[in-house]
Amino acid sequence: MLARVPDRLRQDVLDEWQGICETTEVRHQWKMLNFIVNRARGEDWVPDHVERVRARRQHARDARAAEREAALSRAGAPAPSGPPEGWAANLQAQLRRRGSA
Repeated sequence: MLARVPDRLRQDVLDEWQGICETTEVRHQWKMLNFIVNRARGEDWVPDHVERVRARRQHARDARAAEREAALSRAGAPAPSGPPEGWAANLQAQLRRRGSA
């Protein structure tokens, strides 16, 4: 169903669907999703719930990151610096160094 929507709008469609389902009683959620998909395919689609759902998701993500940092701090471990991608590159570099030693 989401394949009918441009890639850049797919998360917006899901966020709009979530927001509608949270704020109103939706009896047929799949029909509602299909309705949103069809609206999002048009140029005049203006979502009402996307920003609120996106902000709440970001807030939850920030809260989880703060909790991880607090747990690491309590354990005496240094807090990670940089994005998770940096961790992967750092780990790969360490593994390469160990393999060449």
